[in-house]
Amino acid sequence: MAKIAFGQGVAASRVVVKQRHNKYNAIKTMYNGQLYDSKHEAAYAQYLDTMRKASDPKNRVTNIERQVKFSFDHNGFHICSLIVDFKITYADGRVEYHDPKGKETREASIKRKLAKAFYGIDVKFV
Repeated sequence: MAKIAFGQGVAASRVVVKQRHNKYNAIKTMYNGQLYDSKHEAAYAQYLDTMRKASDPKNRVTNIERQVKFSFDHNGFHICSLIVDFKITYADGRVEYHDPKGKETREASIKRKLAKAFYGIDVKFV
């Protein structure tokens, strides 16, 4: 949430908006007309774009979906959600979920295990 500080007095005409910084000091980065949450994520998107041209079907990326959300609910209660940065489909039909991370946090590790338990998918931290 942005913090707004108003000047003193009724005639104050200036409003200062302070942006919160990312808790991991990630810098939002634009690549190919899309805004990514970090430089690492944008660089990975660029790498995936180059893999679209790979000659080997095992490595050739045919489709990339961004920001795929998984919700973990049990007995009618919402536990948490996981947003995976990239869902990648390869030419040989494989589907992988990749999440670029500078450092694997405890929370991310737990959510990765929940994804395996609830949906049977492996999320790769790259």
